[in-house]
Order: sequence, then C-alpha cells, then structure tokens
Amino acid sequence: MKNKNKNENVTNFLLKSRLEKENKGEKINVTPPQFNKKTNNLKSNDGKSSKKDFIKEPKNDSKSSKVPIKLIEAKPYNKNSSKANKENIKNKITAALLILIALLIIFVAIFRAKMQTEKKEEITTIQKQTETVAPNNSVSQTTQTTKPTAPTTEAKYEIKSSILVQGTRAMEIYYVSPKSLQRYAGTLNTFANKVPGVNVYSIIAPTSVEFYGPSKYRTGSHSQIKGIQIASDAMNSKIKKVYVRDNLEKHKNEYLYFRTDHHWTARGAYYAYETFASSAGFSHVSLSSHQSGRLNDFVGSYYRYTKDDVLKKNPDYVEFFKPTTSTTATVYNDASMTGGYEIKVINDGVTASNKYLAFIGGDHALLKIKTNVSNGRKIVLIKESYGNAFAPFLCNNFSEVYVVDPRKFNSKLDTFVKNNNITDVVFLNYTFAMSNPTYMKGLTAMLV
Repeated sequence: MKNKNKNENVTNFLLKSRLEKENKGEKINVTPPQFNKKTNNLKSNDGKSSKKDFIKEPKNDSKSSKVPIKLIEAKPYNKNSSKANKENIKNKITAALLILIALLIIFVAIFRAKMQTEKKEEITTIQKQTETVAPNNSVSQTTQTTKPTAPTTEAKYEIKSSILVQGTRAMEIYYVSPKSLQRYAGTLNTFANKVPGVNVYSIIAPTSVEFYGPSKYRTGSHSQIKGIQIASDAMNSKIKKVYVRDNLEKHKNEYLYFRTDHHWTARGAYYAYETFASSAGFSHVSLSSHQSGRLNDFVGSYYRYTKDDVLKKNPDYVEFFKPTTSTTATVYNDASMTGGYEIKVINDGVTASNKYLAFIGGDHALLKIKTNVSNGRKIVLIKESYGNAFAPFLCNNFSEVYVVDPRKFNSKLDTFVKNNNITDVVFLNYTFAMSNPTYMKGLTAMLV
C-alpha cells in the first residue's frame, strides 16, 4: 500500500514537471523512467538517475517574471481520523459543560448556606427546664390569676425552622424592617385623610419574644420597641397611637402569650384593651366582671412548625372572657352584608384542635356584632388573627362592632365607614404583619 501511494505521488510530480518544461519550451523525454524495486528508487533512461534527478529545484533566474513553485506532497484523506477528531472535540465540550454545571451547583450551595447562616443563629443545646403549666381543670366560671410563666430569658435554647425553642416555650424571631414599617404607616395615613371626623387608632402588638426571649433577640435589629416606634413616627397626627407594650410588661408574669402558638392569650388581649380604653375615652370593664373559662390541651402553630416533643408534651390552655353585654354576631362575605350566618362571639364548646377558634370563630371577611350598649358609638376593627381575642372586649363599650380581615375583605374601607356611620376605626396588628406580603396586599387594596 505504501509503494502504491509513493508511485502515485511520483507520477503526479512528473506530470507537473513535464508541464513546466513544455511551458519553457524544453525538450521532453517521452520515455518514462523505470522504477527499481530493489533500491526503491526511480531510474532514468541512462540507468543512472535516482529520484533526485526528477526533482529539480527551480532555477534562480532574476530575469524571469515567473514565481518559483514549490510542490508539496499531497497526503491522502483519512475519514476515520476526521471522525475521531470530531468525537474528541465533542467529548471536550461535554466535559467543559459538566465542570461548569458542577461549579454552578457549588456556588448555589455556598450561597444558600450563607443565607441560612445569616437568618439562623448557631444552634445550641436545648435545656429541658420546668415551667408552670396550667392544670387540666374543666371550664371554670371564675377569673383566675395564673402563676408566672416567664422563663429565665438567658437559658439555653434551640432554633428550629426560625422558631426559638427555650424550655417549654417557643417564640418567633423578629427582625426590624424600617421600609415595611414605614410603608404600613403610609397606608394608614392615606386612609385617615379620607375619613375626617372619624377617630382612627393604631395598635401594634408585640409578640412573646419581646418579654420572654434571650436579650439578643429583644435588642438591636430584633427590638420590637424600635420597630413599633419607627411605624408610629411615620404616622400622621390624624392617627392616635396606642402603645400597649408597657402595660403588657407590667403583667408579663401572667399568662399573656401561648407557649406553643404565636398568638397572645385573651388575658394579653385584655391588657391591650385596657390601654386602648384610656386612649379612646371610655372606661374599661374589669377582668373580674367577665364570665370566664378555659379550654384545655391546645397545641398551636409553633408545634406544627417545629414538631418539638417538649411543646407537644406541655400543651397550652385557652382562657376566655365573655362580653358583659348581650351580643348578636353575624358573618358576611362582603360589604353588602347580605346572606350572612350567626356565630358566637365566644365559643366555649370548641372541640377542634385549634382552640383559638373560640374567639369570634376565626378569620372572616366581615363580622358584625350588635350589642345592647346604647351610646351610639360604632367601631371597625381592622386586624389579622391577633385581633380575634381582642374583639370580644370591644362589645363592652360600643353599640356595634365590625371586624374586618383585609385578606378577605374586597371593598374600600372609607366607603364602608361612611355608609355605616362608623365613629371609630382601630388598626390592631402584631409586629410581623407589616412584613407579610399577603396581609399588606389586602390592606393596601382596601385603604388606598
């Protein structure tokens, strides 16, 4: 095969050499050279020439205008080699893509780990400590003062799903968000400007971590005092700011917040009502004047988030205080207030696991409560679920109480206020509501 290729190359060269001679007018020897198989060389007619005799370098003739031509031996095309090269390039590209994907995965993993570290604190060993738990008594008809439930705030804790678990109490970690707080205040300002002559109040309820959490989660960027102040400072003078924290602080050794749930108790809501009464110009009804009771074995939202066995084994109880007035409560789907159905303001017969439903039956678009109070004052409570335990106390002092949840109510609040001759509007939300996109979307749509 090699000799065949060599013969073909030499033949091609001789043909080109002959053409050059013809162009120059030289005499051409028509007798073809012979190939000597023994020496593997070409032999000319004189029997002396080798391959070199037939490969002549062009003469260096300065007078000639022709450019010397250097003949290159042609290499045969190798189809298999070309295919191998393509396959090799393809493999290199695939390898490069795999490396790029691996680097991207590593980058994402590092970024997520960094974000998680910033959000969560280093997990410490949980210390199982004993905390006073309410006895499993049946419904009581007398008001009782519970024993202190505040843990030692610097005790060891563990963080699960952004929930701080300390002994038998769980608490949600709060972060100050000035932008969200100021946006909330601006939304309330817009509404207050639309309803001149109507009393508008703001209550921002702190959560349990403000009173029972480790000091690092009650100060700096976690300070609820700071967050409440930022929002209040951004509200205009038409809004009366009601600061309930100090009164709650005075009673923090009472049963003000659930340990397994993010809500405050009815007792905590009562002390907020007590403070609100002073700002709104009416006398609050004493706690001992209410018919009270409790529902046992309540394990709330913090257990659902953490699945912590300590919380499950140490359930809360739901304490309730019934209004001192007669009430008729009707739930409606919208501002037209048609086709409603009646519920109890306090349902002392709740059998569901979520016993917080004892307060006005949970969240509704609109709840209207008529009382036998004859002072002509009508109030609208704008709230998330913290307001559910607060609403029953308003029945003691207003002839009509309207409870609105912005997440479900689809009408403009200023129009509703004017159409129903409302005298007072109170916004009650806990500190996390301002950073809740769903709640703020509904609130903004209702007020702006």
